Amino acid sequence: MIDITENRIPESLSSGIDIDSLRLPTNYASAVQVETLLVTVRVGKPPKTTFFRTHTDQNMVFPCYLYEQKEPQQESYIVLPSVVPILREHIKPTCLYTCIDRNNVVFLMPVTLPDENGERHSAHEERQFAAEHAKEHWTRISWNKNQQRYQVEKARGSLADPIWPNVSIDELIEIAFRNKIIKGADHPVVQTLQGLI
Repeated sequence: MIDITENRIPESLSSGIDIDSLRLPTNYASAVQVETLLVTVRVGKPPKTTFFRTHTDQNMVFPCYLYEQKEPQQESYIVLPSVVPILREHIKPTCLYTCIDRNNVVFLMPVTLPDENGERHSAHEERQFAAEHAKEHWTRISWNKNQQRYQVEKARGSLADPIWPNVSIDELIEIAFRNKIIKGADHPVVQTLQGLI
């Protein structure tokens, strides 16, 4: 039984631990430091409700041939130039812009380049406009079904600049297209498109 009158803890209840050593230090947040690793990078345009920014460094844009599979699930593949003659009707010359959303999630936004005749759909021009606009402003892009065009909007508030991860475009491509590079005619995507499997 604890003797309250003497205001002390009996020897039998004492653990021998320095109680001060158990106190949370005032700088506790800096004591646990972790680095978040970038393990996935999405390829595609941002959701219509999402504001995004585009990296201002031209080295963070990646031109390539892109095959966009719609079924059974949406997937994007980079196609080596040597495979282009086989898949010509299925691929598009594309620029992948490095973008980031308000949650500092990095993604690659594809913008189709003009064809060999210098032509492309107006929607692709609108998407490129949005990508360029987002270099300086938080931007949102959504498809307007009635007008059959993209609607580009600028955020009204003075939003803080994004925090870009210290990562190169090569690293982003490697992460985003892990197991999604078509290197030859024996690739399952090529064989499927040719009706071989």
